[in-house]
Amino acid sequence: MSEEVTVEEAREEKEEKKPEELLKEKDEKIKELEDKLIRMVAEMEHLKRQFKKEKEEFQRYCHEEIVKAIIPAIDNLERAITHADDESNFKALKEGIEITLKMLLKSLEKFGVKPIESKGQRFDPYYHEAMAQVETDEHEPGTVVEEYQKGYMIRDRLLRPALVCVAKSKEKKEEVKDGKKEE
Repeated sequence: MSEEVTVEEAREEKEEKKPEELLKEKDEKIKELEDKLIRMVAEMEHLKRQFKKEKEEFQRYCHEEIVKAIIPAIDNLERAITHADDESNFKALKEGIEITLKMLLKSLEKFGVKPIESKGQRFDPYYHEAMAQVETDEHEPGTVVEEYQKGYMIRDRLLRPALVCVAKSKEKKEEVKDGKKEE
């Protein structure tokens, strides 16, 4: 005999049950669902607390890798300061500082930070902040002729614009000779 219950048999079984039994079954089902709901709400609260704790920990230590990359450069600068007392080592001191600068730039590059090349480029207000303009015939107007401070990008986002001096065309001066203006 098959254990499958037909729709008709299920209806007959329901009809055979007393209202008290049906009510008891419904109450048990409600209690079971309420327990599941309480457990799910408790688990959600636990997950919220756990995510909040992980987020706070991430924010507290997210810079750890970049700091580890920069610390050797700090060590080299401290050594350079120690050796700066000996004036005969100026050339070696300069080389040490240049090596340290390269090390710092390479460390930053690992994290997607790169300097913006400005000198000789067209002025772009997104990447450059004009601090001055200079009249010149040597460069096209709107060309960066001097960089006061490097700008930096992190991947495709601007960290800091470069502070630059931009070329502009020379103005023609009018000369006055014998009361007449000449160009």
